[in-house]
Amino acid sequence: MTRYHFHAADGSHFRDEDGEELVGLEEAKAVALNVLTEMLHDKSDEFWREKSFVVSVKDETGRLVACLTTIAVVDPVAQPDVPPEV
Repeated sequence: MTRYHFHAADGSHFRDEDGEELVGLEEAKAVALNVLTEMLHDKSDEFWREKSFVVSVKDETGRLVACLTTIAVVDPVAQPDVPPEV
């Protein structure tokens, strides 16, 4: 079993100091997906303001083994009262 750490960024940063003992990378990827899904569910309003959420998975040596990034894009035409970002 390997200990994996799930670090999250959603406008602020959460560093997983404890980690979780898992069978392998496939299980760690599934946990990362669950973490990202929970972030999107719990902070959906923030997601549209922050524009991206990231979950990084590191093994017990600190090596990055997986990373999930989701990005929000809104067409400025759909929001005529908001000036486009340059």
